[in-house]
Amino acid sequence: KQVGHGNYPMGFADAATTATAISKGVPAIVVAGVFQKSPLAVIFKAGANIHKPSDLVGKKIGTSAGSATDNMFNAFLAANHLKRSQMTMENLSSSAKIGAIEAGKVDAILDYNIDTVPVLQAKGMKTRTLMYADSGVQALSTSIIANKAYAKAHPNVVKAFIAASAKAWAAAKKNPQAAVAAEKAWATAHHQQIPPNVLG
Repeated sequence: KQVGHGNYPMGFADAATTATAISKGVPAIVVAGVFQKSPLAVIFKAGANIHKPSDLVGKKIGTSAGSATDNMFNAFLAANHLKRSQMTMENLSSSAKIGAIEAGKVDAILDYNIDTVPVLQAKGMKTRTLMYADSGVQALSTSIIANKAYAKAHPNVVKAFIAASAKAWAAAKKNPQAAVAAEKAWATAHHQQIPPNVLG
């Protein structure tokens, strides 16, 4: 919505969630896909008695209302002939979900596996996941999006931003420790809290 309303010319968002917003009139456009396979997942402790989607029936699940993981969970449920009413959905802030599953307040959480699983593993927790993409929900995920009017007026800027982003992803893959150091340096310089998924 921030990008669609022009508060930012471009952004980084889940493609499926963006598509939903576009269908409701938000003037945004997906200009590049980053994650071809969605990292959205149901995440739980390895010892939990969860092996397939139907095992979520009767479980307490931590989610953040309005997030990509929560919105696409509806598609996950539909693909597996399940309903939200068959489980208890606990609405939590994004930052509270890790603590909730650590403390056993919920049986599982909805989140990006590439962000959350490494954090839980770093805390000594063995985890397992039910990937949305492996459970009937085939959708592009995190993408670069742009304000529709801005993209039309500044196509060269959009192309340059995509190219620079692709170069940065390649550099981060080649040297992840340098990428971590760069993000930490940026956070310090801009007085920002380092995201919990930035490890190393």
